[in-house]
Amino acid sequence: MNLKARPGAVLGKHRNTGTVVGHTLQGKWHYKETDWTASAGHFTYETPGAEHTIEVLKDNTEDTILLLNVWGSLEFVHASSKGTAVLDFISAARLQHAACKKLNMECPFLAREHSAKQIQASTEL
Repeated sequence: MNLKARPGAVLGKHRNTGTVVGHTLQGKWHYKETDWTASAGHFTYETPGAEHTIEVLKDNTEDTILLLNVWGSLEFVHASSKGTAVLDFISAARLQHAACKKLNMECPFLAREHSAKQIQASTEL
């Protein structure tokens, strides 16, 4: 998946259930839990169970773009520790479908008619 974020954006604290391999295409970001900073050309490898918060640097002069290969899901950890929200392939497709429908536009990811119908059916459950 591609992740595009504006300066100062934060991808909340989450845990990976599988491996994540990433490549920074543009901009700068870091894990809030470390001193390491990634910039264009940097490669990242996140192991299953890794827990971290991604923060795009506020002083970026451009959006940050990451190309991420995600196996499994992301489990977002709430500060209260009273549960998690999960983002996986199906939930991401549901979000995209809902956004495209709201904007009255065709979903490029769901170009095949049967895929859109399957996502629509699962969204209505």
